[in-house]
Amino acid sequence: MTLFAPAAASQLRQTMAASFTDTLTVYTAAADGRFTTVVQAGVPCRLAALGLANAVTAAERADLAAWRLLYWDTSYELPEDTVQLRIASVSWNPVAGTYEAMDVGEDEIVYRRCQVVRADDG
Repeated sequence: MTLFAPAAASQLRQTMAASFTDTLTVYTAAADGRFTTVVQAGVPCRLAALGLANAVTAAERADLAAWRLLYWDTSYELPEDTVQLRIASVSWNPVAGTYEAMDVGEDEIVYRRCQVVRADDG
């Protein structure tokens, strides 16, 4: 079942592509455990903050503030494990099990997304 007409799917793809105002670099861990080995660079992306409306306490708000939704270009399949991302000089860890390829029907992927949590660069 097609959810969008081809013209609408094309428009959605263009809209998403225009929203990718950042780029991400994907790292894997080196022998010392630090994420220093570049796997892929220059992947168009966008980070979106999660809503804090359901966070009742200050601790819950602080925890949620470290989380984002990451949207990225369909041309790259981000590995679900053992990677760390760098976007605008900030490190992020993708959350396994949250990866989705968003399609408009008939297996036409428009964008990919997952949750990420800010990494401890300490």
